[in-house]
Amino acid sequence: MHWRETPSQFLRKRKQQRALGVDSRSLTAIDRQVSSQTERRCPMEKILIVEDDQAIAKALALRLKSAGYEVTVAPDAITGVAAAREIQPDLALLDISLPAGNGFTVAEKISELVVTATPVIFLTASRQPGLRQEAQSLGAAFFEKPYDADELLAAIRYAFRAQPGRTCRDPLSA
Repeated sequence: MHWRETPSQFLRKRKQQRALGVDSRSLTAIDRQVSSQTERRCPMEKILIVEDDQAIAKALALRLKSAGYEVTVAPDAITGVAAAREIQPDLALLDISLPAGNGFTVAEKISELVVTATPVIFLTASRQPGLRQEAQSLGAAFFEKPYDADELLAAIRYAFRAQPGRTCRDPLSA
């Protein structure tokens, strides 16, 4: 794995590996092995989910909490921007179609408000042309709903590892 790949490049590589016959369980096991060998897990990385579908938001939050992340959920763009300002997330998962705005606007506001560079992963059920390209132009990963939960978790782990100069936060200073 090359450390300067964008999340989108990483996901394309994963799809190519799957096409060659490497199953997702093997890829997840490889990710865990690489992660344990190359990365010191930071305490409770903060993930902001901005998703208006409550069922998706709840399921995603449960999955991420069980994976050891601190999760904050916002149901719309305005609440998402306010939450980003308050919690200073380490990563943002954004739906594109949101009440009171859209995920691209929220991503721009997060880049202005959050002190450190915050990786963004877009999630959408929309099939509107050009969304993937717009997300990739922002350096973000892009998942269409329904998405594979293991692939999303792999992309999240990769986004954390790929951040240049990433240092763990001291939990006592938070």
